[in-house]
Amino acid sequence: MTMAGMLTRWSLARAGTLLLAMLSVAATVALLSFAAMADPHVQRSTTEAGKRRLVSVNRINYTNPLPQAYAERIGGMEGVDVATHATWMGLFHPEPKDAIAAFAIEPQTYFKVFPNIEMAASTREAFLSNRNGLLLGRRLAERTGLRAGSLVRLGSNIYGDEGFEFRIAGTFTVRTDEDATDYALAQYEYFDRSRAFKNGTIGQVVFLSRGASMNDAVARQVDDLFAHSQAETVTETFEAFHRAFAANMGTLATSIRWCGWGALLSTLLAITSSLLFETRLRSTEFALLKALGFPFRTRALFILLPAIAAALAGFALGTAAAWAFVKVMILLGHEHFRGLTITAAGGLELLLAAAALGVLPALPALWASNAVAAKTGMGRPS
Repeated sequence: MTMAGMLTRWSLARAGTLLLAMLSVAATVALLSFAAMADPHVQRSTTEAGKRRLVSVNRINYTNPLPQAYAERIGGMEGVDVATHATWMGLFHPEPKDAIAAFAIEPQTYFKVFPNIEMAASTREAFLSNRNGLLLGRRLAERTGLRAGSLVRLGSNIYGDEGFEFRIAGTFTVRTDEDATDYALAQYEYFDRSRAFKNGTIGQVVFLSRGASMNDAVARQVDDLFAHSQAETVTETFEAFHRAFAANMGTLATSIRWCGWGALLSTLLAITSSLLFETRLRSTEFALLKALGFPFRTRALFILLPAIAAALAGFALGTAAAWAFVKVMILLGHEHFRGLTITAAGGLELLLAAAALGVLPALPALWASNAVAAKTGMGRPS
């Protein structure tokens, strides 16, 4: 019988143990996959404007409003090129569970701060000429099925189910991939006049410094300006703000990650114990291989290769299960799962974790196989 045939028979004889090992690895990898998932739209800014874009929010919490006048005051500061503002509207359509990320903006300055937002000239004109115009990101338009020119009423989980009535102006895209297109933009003037409370306030001030090297100094200058006021600010780069915003989800991801590493340790111990027990049961086979003159490295293949194969199969099964779960959640209407993916670094981490679950448990089993082969003749272990 060839070595490949012997290895196959050996693996089939241990099919139950290898199957359990594979499922254990798959469950661990799936758990770690959720923690490794990241929103690809929260990336390092690559445009010149992106590198000098800053944002000021309420120091107490970014959900607390700021006076609208802050945008004008920041825009007039030394070191600031242009400032705009944006306010979360809390829209949904058609049901409250179908949330729409929408911001009320001042269009004349907003598109200067975000020059990478692109749209047809007719779309821009339709948006600017209609006070209740609504711009849809390309991906949002595809998801909702809303079309340019249609009149639609969108509810709000902040300002009531009646919400606001909009005329769809068209869609926009983003020149680079630093921003998502799964959101909408409305005119602040219409929004502020239509809402019942919080009038004259905004959610955040977004502005461009005159140079990326001035970001820190300008941020301190802005925060000093509003220090000891009723609405103190905290200012940071737009990139850092969105990474901190993503950290709200990251807190859960961190908890899942720790659970995943705990599961990895438990799985490591369980597989190690199973391999050691299996090695003890098959001490006679190891002794026979040794008696027939097979060197240790050849005998090691009987333990190492099936363990690695089970680990890699578990890696594939676990990542596939995580991917399938995300797709099912999107199909069920949970749009916040859309865009989640595993980065290259996250995938490498998962692969290394799976490889560790295959190699590390095999090492004690290799030592044990050599020991039992040395102590065992052709019969039972002594």
